[in-house]
Amino acid sequence: MRKSDFVKLPGSMALLALLSMAVGCGDDEKETTTDTGTTDTGSDTGSGSGSDTGTTDTGTTDTGETDTTVAGNTKIRVFHASDLANTASEAGVDIYTGDTLVVDALVYRFGTGFLEVPAGDYAFNVFGDGAGPTGDAALAIPSLSYAADAAYTLVAYDNDGAIAPLRLDESTATIGAGNIRVRAIHAAGILPEVDIWNVTDAANPALLFENLAFGSATAQVEIPAAAYALGIDLNNDASPDVVIDVPALPAGTSANLFAIADADGPSIVADLGAGEAVELLGQEQAGETNIRVFHGAPSAGTVDVYTGGSAVIPGLEALAATNYVTVPEGDYAFDVFAAGADPTGTPAFSIPSLNYAADASYTAVAYESGASFAALRLDEPAIEPAAGNIRVRAIHIANGVGQVDIWNITDPAAPAPLIVDFNFGTASEFLEIPAQAYTLGLDVDNDASPDLTFSIPALPAGTVANLYAIVGVDGPFLAGQLGSTVLPIFPDAGPTNIRVFHASTIANGASAPGVDIYTGGTLAVPGFAYLTATDYLSLPEDTYSFDVFAAGADPMMSTPALAIPSLAYDADAFYTLVAYDNAGAIAGLRLDDSAAPIAAGQVRVQIVHVANTIGQVDVLAIDGLGGASPLVTDLNFASATGTLDIAAGAYTVGLDVNNDLAADVIFTLPELTAGANATVYAIKDATGPFLAVQLGTTVLTIRPN
Repeated sequence: MRKSDFVKLPGSMALLALLSMAVGCGDDEKETTTDTGTTDTGSDTGSGSGSDTGTTDTGTTDTGETDTTVAGNTKIRVFHASDLANTASEAGVDIYTGDTLVVDALVYRFGTGFLEVPAGDYAFNVFGDGAGPTGDAALAIPSLSYAADAAYTLVAYDNDGAIAPLRLDESTATIGAGNIRVRAIHAAGILPEVDIWNVTDAANPALLFENLAFGSATAQVEIPAAAYALGIDLNNDASPDVVIDVPALPAGTSANLFAIADADGPSIVADLGAGEAVELLGQEQAGETNIRVFHGAPSAGTVDVYTGGSAVIPGLEALAATNYVTVPEGDYAFDVFAAGADPTGTPAFSIPSLNYAADASYTAVAYESGASFAALRLDEPAIEPAAGNIRVRAIHIANGVGQVDIWNITDPAAPAPLIVDFNFGTASEFLEIPAQAYTLGLDVDNDASPDLTFSIPALPAGTVANLYAIVGVDGPFLAGQLGSTVLPIFPDAGPTNIRVFHASTIANGASAPGVDIYTGGTLAVPGFAYLTATDYLSLPEDTYSFDVFAAGADPMMSTPALAIPSLAYDADAFYTLVAYDNAGAIAGLRLDDSAAPIAAGQVRVQIVHVANTIGQVDVLAIDGLGGASPLVTDLNFASATGTLDIAAGAYTVGLDVNNDLAADVIFTLPELTAGANATVYAIKDATGPFLAVQLGTTVLTIRPN
């Protein structure tokens, strides 16, 4: 081709605003392109196909002097997609073949119409506006063959910090009636490989082009002339991240859709030929967020949860959890009403507006705080536990319980703190631990000794759980949230506590060395002597019976002197078993002891009447002048008073055996110091009635004055 065969074309056109995201449009067929990249030395591996020149741009200017024209004409046009060239020359670029200017001042993101010239080999040099044709070209497009009766588009775009060319083969076939011809060119280096979807019918999206790589083009396809919505999937999840509205183009239009990137971000420009370019606006698709709710406020009862005036969770029961609800990302506030309440009224409490991000998950927690309610939002990271592990975190919403420590006491010999100084209304970080059963201890007074223990069942490997500490009507407990399932975990039953007092003269006469006490065939108290007391024995909560034998007797060969029938012994309770005489036989009595705190300056006293052959009595307090006032009236044999909390000090008491309000026998008790917990037994032996005062394992015998 001779220089004189070219006609100079203007390239300056008006530009539209930049698009926030960029995509291309076409189908999966490979488009024939020729990549003339400045430093490309191999074949083109993008989704576009064709011969790669593999040439290296040396920055010199091709003279274009060789005449290699062949019979017939070819068509060539140019599109400017290089931000680098635009930065260097905002006025546009000039394109030369040899010394002949063929395109003058072509501005960024616009193209020329077709130039029809004789077919042959051509080389082109691109300069900043007014800079050519001598010197180093901004881009030298090496000589390529341009076939007769063919059409081509030359594209200048940015590739890894340099200006690079791309040649597109343009179909010369007649476009069908009522159709348009389109394809997409991916020239936006900041965007990954993309998929393009037809989402014009949102209910029936269809994949158009898959894995369109940077520096490549789709095939040209014919589609009916109509408006389209094209979705661009940037992360290969089959869900468009950007939707481009393509207006209805006139039938017969052939359009190239360029994805371009510059300092302002990516954009889409439709080259419609004849120097006309249109920017297509897109809308970034709102992501989705996942929200679920845990109702951790037992006193609130069943509630309805509203957002934006709509009931989104009706009838949520206390200590229940929902599944995740997937909604568009954004800001949400929630109002909580008693179930069935008028939502136009004042809510029981509100969860303030917070932003719920795309591709994130959250748990909204309602809990009791003081006399009102509060809310807590938990981030739920999508992290799977390693094989054989679970992920768990603690949430402290135990109303009225201050800072706590949580201990792992699965191995009682090696307790270890898991979470220390854990404040109310907060959540711990997730802990990843082996999937197995655990025993956790809750230390509420910072003494490194758990006050409550909880047996956590083994959860399946892979479980992600929230573990809430809550206070209910019966005290603290845990609630494990596993999805929408909530597993209540109540404190482990504490031990029952049992001690024994020996007040039987008959048993003492039969076996002065004492007695042996068995339960379930096991010796529990050996050699237990008359008028002595044991300390409390801690046993698992259960039902127990006890058998009393003479010391050293074989329980398998002997009949027990006393069989105390089976009774239930509750957890965290305290009991005293008393062996005493009753009409010539040995009998047993169980006392319920109190472990409640004793007020300052007070003592606790319980009076037990086991004085054989003495009937109902009154217990009188004797003052310093000999006056008597009743402490206890009508106390029957083989019974006990409740616990009496009285002022600490020394007391003189009398027993009235004939109900005349006069003491028949008087006793001076030892001084009882503040905090003492005393059990006073009235007993009778061969010498008459006397008192025995039990203070722990110490027994004081008090004879009448």
